Amino acid sequence: MRAEFGLQRGFKQVYGSPSPGQYAMEAQEQKQCHWDHCREQFAPKWDGPTDGFYFSHGAGESENVAGFICKTEEILTLIDRSGYSKTDRDTILWVRPSPFWSCCEIRRSLFTILLRCGRLYNPERDNYEDSLYGKSDSVPQAQEYVNATDLAVKRFLFGFTKYVKLPGLVDPSSYYYKTGWVAIFKNKDLATIRQMLVLPEGEERLQTVIGLDAVWA
Repeated sequence: MRAEFGLQRGFKQVYGSPSPGQYAMEAQEQKQCHWDHCREQFAPKWDGPTDGFYFSHGAGESENVAGFICKTEEILTLIDRSGYSKTDRDTILWVRPSPFWSCCEIRRSLFTILLRCGRLYNPERDNYEDSLYGKSDSVPQAQEYVNATDLAVKRFLFGFTKYVKLPGLVDPSSYYYKTGWVAIFKNKDLATIRQMLVLPEGEERLQTVIGLDAVWA
């Protein structure tokens, strides 16, 4: 699946390009962008609605990354989609996340994982699952996170996108452990994940007698 792009953005950086898989907010005038490789370090900077941020990737991978997010949002049947602009650097993409992602700390955390997974996506082959789970050549850390939280990722993609905090399941002394997708969902059983990821208000549960023990039940 191919994404549509907005007008190209100029990107000024005195030093060399960042390695792939990093994130940066727009810098103030006359200043350089600060790139974060660690998603947890980037999380406090993206703490709500934003006009967008930069994502670094391999040369020529902007179509891959944007197409993968576009496909994800199609699976989720989002109405208000994310936006994308290429820059004058073929290793840097500007992303304007949909309000769907920006409104929730857990969704924001997952979004940063999905951006990295998107580097493997081929819009022509539409190899979505391979990109998500890394069944072929892999960007190890991104797919490692997805596989470590497989049940939660699947349930989320089935539309159970509202996160419910359960007391006692996270370390209250750590900001990152309260907000990070991996820290929250890793090693959780299906019963717990069902409590933590529920349908948004107003959406109906899928009515079926098939798969009553499945992630979408």
